[in-house]
Amino acid sequence: MRETLTLSSYKEVRDFVRGCTFYGTGGGGSPHYGYDILSSVLKEKKRIPVFDPKSIADDDLTVCAYGMGSIAPRTPEILEEMRRLSLTRVKVAYKLAEAVKELEKFSKVKVKVIVPLEIGGANTPDPVATAAHMGITAVDGDYSGGRAIPEIVQTAPHIAGKRMNPLSSVDEWGDRVMLADSVNNLVAEKIGKLVSILAFGNLAGNATYLLRGSQMKKLVTSGTASRAATVGRVIREARARGKEIAPEVVKAT
Repeated sequence: MRETLTLSSYKEVRDFVRGCTFYGTGGGGSPHYGYDILSSVLKEKKRIPVFDPKSIADDDLTVCAYGMGSIAPRTPEILEEMRRLSLTRVKVAYKLAEAVKELEKFSKVKVKVIVPLEIGGANTPDPVATAAHMGITAVDGDYSGGRAIPEIVQTAPHIAGKRMNPLSSVDEWGDRVMLADSVNNLVAEKIGKLVSILAFGNLAGNATYLLRGSQMKKLVTSGTASRAATVGRVIREARARGKEIAPEVVKAT
C-alpha cells in the first residue's frame, strides 16, 4: 500500500487537526478532541500512517467510523442529569474502535480499513487515530467531498444507494447499541442521534457502511486528509511570518 501521510510528531498532529478544522468550516467535531485522540495514539504507536485509497485491495472490507452528536458545553443542568443517571465515570477511551468491534461481531466479519466520513476537527483525526490504534489501515480520503456535512444524505454512499445498516454505536460510558435494520438511512441517522444524546457533548462512536475496497474506491474523495495536513502547516507558517493566510492556502492547494 502507498502511504500518503505520516504523523510522527505533535507539530504534525497539530497541523493536521488545524487543516481538518479549516475544511470542516464549523462542523466535524471538536479539534481539541481530535488533537487529544491523535496524541494518545502517537504516544502508543510513535507514528500514524494514512494510505492512498487506490492502493487498498479490492477484496478488503472497509468501514466508515465517525462521531455523532452534539459538542455543546455541559451546563450545570446537564451535569446534574448525568449524576442522576450515574454517568460519571468514563469506561471507553476509543469509542470508534469499540463501535467497529461491535459491528464486526454482529456481522461476523473482520474489517481491514477505516474510511473517514468527513473532514473536520474530530471526525477525521478520530478514525485516523482509531485505525492506528487497532493496527489497521486509514484511508487518505472521505465520503463527503472533503468537507464536513450536517446530514447523512450528503455522503457519497447514501447518494449511491448504500444502506447504513447494520450500524453500531458506543458511548464513553460503555452503552452499546446495534441497529440491525431501519426503514431508510434518514431513520437510521435519526436513531443514531437519539442514542448519542447520552454522550452529553462528547459524541458517540459509530461504525457503518461495510463496503469492499472496490466499492469504497468508487465513492471516496481521495487525498483530502493529506491536503488538510498541508493546509494546516501552511496556516501555521503564514501566521509565523505575518502573512495573509488565504492567499497562502490558495497557493498551496
